[in-house]
Amino acid sequence: MLAKQLSSQLRWPEAPLLARSRPVLGQHRLNRELRWANQEGAFHCAIQARGDRRGRRPLMLLDDILTTGATACHAAAALETAGWRVLGLACLARTPERRGS
Repeated sequence: MLAKQLSSQLRWPEAPLLARSRPVLGQHRLNRELRWANQEGAFHCAIQARGDRRGRRPLMLLDDILTTGATACHAAAALETAGWRVLGLACLARTPERRGS
């Protein structure tokens, strides 16, 4: 819903390019290293970029919550492998950094 609303308000095209390659574990109880391992190879791009303007247009990723960046980085890597240019990431919320421990 957020992507649709932003796309409409900014007049940017919405492009659902990513698909899951495999199921992943819920990340809420995983530490940083396990989150990165969990997301490794978890995405593929459903549409290859073309050599024309559309494929060269930069993309912005949209994520709900950013914790370690594992999901966003692996999603961006899948898009870039398929020939898309990832300009950046917008997220709705950021989890607080752990202090101490």
